[in-house]
Amino acid sequence: MVIDIKKEVLDALRDPAVREQIRALVIELAPPVAEELLDTVGAANFLHISPHAVRMASYRGTIPSIRVGRRLRFRRSELLKARPANDIG
Repeated sequence: MVIDIKKEVLDALRDPAVREQIRALVIELAPPVAEELLDTVGAANFLHISPHAVRMASYRGTIPSIRVGRRLRFRRSELLKARPANDIG
């Protein structure tokens, strides 16, 4: 007896419940996406403030930063959280 697996798989994929289970698994098992890091000038442009104000906000802890050697780097997502506060500069 030969089973046509392709037809069974296609029939299963048409079921919305199966499709949702597959979507949930893909989201769960997908590797994390590397987040873009901005330098001080890029963060300043993003926040519409001066690079000096970005450095001072980083030193005060107003916006989180990452040190790469002697340089500061900023996650775009963290800048988005800090942006509405308007107390950065």
